[in-house]
Amino acid sequence: MNEGWIKLHRSLLEWEWFTDSNTLHVFIYLLLKANIKDVKYRGLVIPKGSLVVTVSDIGNVLGLSHKAVRTALEHLRLSEQIATQATNKFTIITICNYASYQAREDNEGQTKGNPTANERQTNGKRRANLIE
Repeated sequence: MNEGWIKLHRSLLEWEWFTDSNTLHVFIYLLLKANIKDVKYRGLVIPKGSLVVTVSDIGNVLGLSHKAVRTALEHLRLSEQIATQATNKFTIITICNYASYQAREDNEGQTKGNPTANERQTNGKRRANLIE
């Protein structure tokens, strides 16, 4: 099972399919399900940033019809967000530029020695903001 977090850049707000809820939902689902490392599946190597799915599986998980899933996948293919390789039993979907979506960046503007809010919470050192 995939673990951890994914990154979503705020530029997603400017993406041509952001206001299409089905396409956005399918894309985020694919990002969450994509392999975080190369995995073997039925004799095939499914690389990092790719996953094995069926339209039925996506539809069942997201509560979408087959047509809605196929339309969303077509939007993602046409806008070069994904590449697909279909077999007679499943589809291998590759997130284009997956590495750039999930690449680590330095914490710009972060003062050296000061932990980020997430690090403080992880270490159990939460700060409360009091309104007076």
